[in-house]
Amino acid sequence: MTMRAIYLAGPFRAPTAWGVEQNVRLAEWVGMQVAEMGVLPVIPHSMFRYAHGTRTEQFWIDATLELLSRCDAILMLKGWESSEGSIGEHKAAEARQMSIYYSTLELRADLLRTRGTVPQVETDELLCRRKAGAEHDWHEYADGSGYECKRCGTQMGGMAAR
Repeated sequence: MTMRAIYLAGPFRAPTAWGVEQNVRLAEWVGMQVAEMGVLPVIPHSMFRYAHGTRTEQFWIDATLELLSRCDAILMLKGWESSEGSIGEHKAAEARQMSIYYSTLELRADLLRTRGTVPQVETDELLCRRKAGAEHDWHEYADGSGYECKRCGTQMGGMAAR
């Protein structure tokens, strides 16, 4: 069986280096959930996190679109709608008629439908559904160090273990 590759698309750029780091951490965090489902997460955020300023912006846009073209599907991360790059990646995925997922829960449901089984992992979204009966309701900490779900209490980010 060939392993599927899922491209993770979400905001990368931010006004501060810490904001960029938080975007990278979110992508990596979701990527681990994807990997636990037996799917290869392709996380451009991690691959190019230290490359800012080494090439033109157009080079990185072209590079990430090339990377996307080699994947089987795309998973849109929180905040993708406000990211120019993610909007472009979404449009490219639509043009290629790729599967587009908007949550790990949606990806898991599709894997269950197509594979009949998925490794037994409890993604954060499933955990929130079990605890609170709803999707996560993320709120950023006042100091910008991470996020907490107001429904289930799940924490994410640099200071998640407060």
